[in-house]
Amino acid sequence: KGHESKKEGFDEQVDEVYEQAARLVVQTGQASISHLQRRLKLGYARAARLVDMMERDGIVGPGEGAKPREILVKADYFDELDRHRQATESDF
Repeated sequence: KGHESKKEGFDEQVDEVYEQAARLVVQTGQASISHLQRRLKLGYARAARLVDMMERDGIVGPGEGAKPREILVKADYFDELDRHRQATESDF
């Protein structure tokens, strides 16, 4: 039930940008707010929120001052996720 409400309105847009941002971070190995701002044309607050969400979800490590955040998932993380989604969708 909880996933259904995210498919409407603003939440869907946020989810789309989140996955796009997370894929970018994993592909480039750069989890900085400024990198997301430049590549996705986002404001600071939104880019910072996306990085915080990635930390919450275990994609990137915590911020340590000026040090770059560690990417905690493998480079093929989203390939595996896509395969899992396709398998799950074919079950219905």
